[in-house]
Amino acid sequence: MQIILGSQSPRRKQLLKFLIDDFVIKNADLDEDSFAKLARTPEELVTKLSLTKAKKVAQNLKAESLIIAADTIVVLQNDQDNSWGEIIGKPKDLRKAQQILQKLQGRKHEVYTGFTVLNTKKKQFFTDFEMAAVYFQPLNLAQIDRYIDKFKPLDKAGAYAIQELSREYIAKYEGSLSTIIGLPLEKLVKVLEKFGVKVKKDWQQKVKDLLLF
Repeated sequence: MQIILGSQSPRRKQLLKFLIDDFVIKNADLDEDSFAKLARTPEELVTKLSLTKAKKVAQNLKAESLIIAADTIVVLQNDQDNSWGEIIGKPKDLRKAQQILQKLQGRKHEVYTGFTVLNTKKKQFFTDFEMAAVYFQPLNLAQIDRYIDKFKPLDKAGAYAIQELSREYIAKYEGSLSTIIGLPLEKLVKVLEKFGVKVKKDWQQKVKDLLLF
């Protein structure tokens, strides 16, 4: 049975490599903005998106496959009302990346990652999510621009990758580091094992080693 990662994210590819060696990549292109308008909560949004991605990848596959799909969003809480906050996705350009990081600096935000594991032959799937929190240091425009100029974070929800940032930028994080990066490995490992997939034993240390602080 082949395993398919339904994402072109190099970060998700790296995380999945910590668990297993053999898998292929097949991307699912979706209009994610339309889903945001229909979801009532962040967890509903990321789980629905991950399931839809998995089902789209499954289309026209003949061989039995196990598909892993995921979606990550950043949520910045709104102090003015009781809504679940502002969804921050991937920046459309470097100017937007700058604006996003100006919003995040000096504040806490939440990172939600939903994932789906789907067996195409048995028509079985499992969907779940994990939430973590990230606290940014207060940052000036020069610090923000230095990061943007070096890493060009246009493919990252929230316009950053935590593994690219030092203590100069990140005060602390709470929860699963792999969730923040884009794939909740703690939960994914248990699901893969239920589907009969053997995973490597040293993945937790490899995730920790990604951090610069």
